[in-house]
Amino acid sequence: MTSPDVATLIAYPKAWTPGTNGVVQAKCARVVIDKKEDFDKYRGKLAGMIVILGAEAEAKPISDPQFRRDSDDDLAKIAEYNVSTEHNFTFADFLKRMAFIKEENQFFADEKVLAVIDHSRQTSGGGTVFVQSGGSYRRGETTTVPQLTLALEHWTRIARLLEEKKDVSLELNVQNTFYDDDPMQYDTIADSWHAGTGATDNGAGTIIMMEAVRILKALDIHPRRTIRIGLWSGEEQGLLGSQFYVEHHFGSRPPMDDPAMKGMPTLIRREAGDVTLKPEQARVSAYFNVDNGSGKIRGVYMQDNAAVEPIFKAWMEPFKDLGMTTLTMRNTGGTDHLSFDAVGIPGFQFIQDPLEYETRTHHSNMDVYDRLQPDDLKQAAVIVASFVYDAAMREQMLPRKPVEKGLPKEAEKKAE
Repeated sequence: MTSPDVATLIAYPKAWTPGTNGVVQAKCARVVIDKKEDFDKYRGKLAGMIVILGAEAEAKPISDPQFRRDSDDDLAKIAEYNVSTEHNFTFADFLKRMAFIKEENQFFADEKVLAVIDHSRQTSGGGTVFVQSGGSYRRGETTTVPQLTLALEHWTRIARLLEEKKDVSLELNVQNTFYDDDPMQYDTIADSWHAGTGATDNGAGTIIMMEAVRILKALDIHPRRTIRIGLWSGEEQGLLGSQFYVEHHFGSRPPMDDPAMKGMPTLIRREAGDVTLKPEQARVSAYFNVDNGSGKIRGVYMQDNAAVEPIFKAWMEPFKDLGMTTLTMRNTGGTDHLSFDAVGIPGFQFIQDPLEYETRTHHSNMDVYDRLQPDDLKQAAVIVASFVYDAAMREQMLPRKPVEKGLPKEAEKKAE
């Protein structure tokens, strides 16, 4: 900030947005846009300005612990299951939201805005900045306006000054490069988050899987089934890596006509139609996933698969003294086991202690090596090694759920 006072502010550029091509300086304008009609309020007023975007925010005191482990009561709540609340995702709402973001980005570009700055979420504070993407990552569809996320306390400071009719000027130098020469995603042994280094999301899961395999190799174990690990790219963009892998090996749904889905995998989109299975699908017994930070394993989300409960209960018995006690029928989403579950392969995510995942590290500038918990990672690796070994040595494959049918046309229209 260069006026009305001079201050260094904590901010991070959003992914897939451009840089400023050097140092730029401009006045700020406060903008609140909730719907397309709000564009008219600001049309012709924002050229060459830095937009401070968002409704009024409050930096409240952080009264809850930033670090916690699940208590017995917490685990009991996780174990509770209500089928009516387990399938409430509406893809049509997601598409509408993505379309609105695209229109909003285009509005700022047409108005020749210099930059757009929003704030980290209101549950954050103390310099932790949670930063997401700035729109589409697709070549030719990325925004042309630099976008940043500011630390909550710094954003509210600017917002108050603007509310008091003070002129606020910022100096920015954003160095962002979007590489679009190769449009493909690749599954690689690496992990990152652009504001940090991706240590807890999901370097931790990568560490656990690699260590589990090292343990089995060190014990010179020769299971009757193949054990394979997968480290997927593009998870944040729609499970791209795991979906494409599953589509090529195990099964797929038809492509969708929606322009936003052009070239995209459709496995987890029931509105695309029924799954066509490949022969390899029948040969895979189970898929286990770790993607909730550095916390130790406390149980398993069984993903509506009641038949595995007695099996997992027996497999968990040796680890009760390490805190693994809970099975829940619940679905848990947002990660790569869903790609396997979509084609009828039993896919499971482990329950983990939350630690600082949601309060400090998940998608933040603090997702760095120092936030990893070595003892928790060791516990998780031992449990994963045991579970995959038990699955590999079991005479029968794990019980399967039916593959979910595609949505009927009437349900698809209702969702839209």
